[in-house]
Amino acid sequence: ENIDCLNKNVLMGEGAVLIDVRSSMEYEQGHLNNSINIDVDAIESVIESKVEDKNTKIIVYCRSGNRSATAAQTLINLGYKNVYDLGAMSSCSK
Repeated sequence: ENIDCLNKNVLMGEGAVLIDVRSSMEYEQGHLNNSINIDVDAIESVIESKVEDKNTKIIVYCRSGNRSATAAQTLINLGYKNVYDLGAMSSCSK
């Protein structure tokens, strides 16, 4: 499900996990507050060690929205039930 910044803030207040799916280099150059970095290429192998409960609300974002869409579909395929795609990080930048 695609969401906007307002919805992100509501979901974060409900305990959602915010995941930046860009590369670690991109993440280090700036990211949204309270996000964790899991590269889209590694998300399939890493996510279960970071988010064990498949009912946890997960929000993904990237630079333009392409990688977050891929990551969201990967999470859904892995059985995560509450996956939200914020799309481009710039949509929530200050």
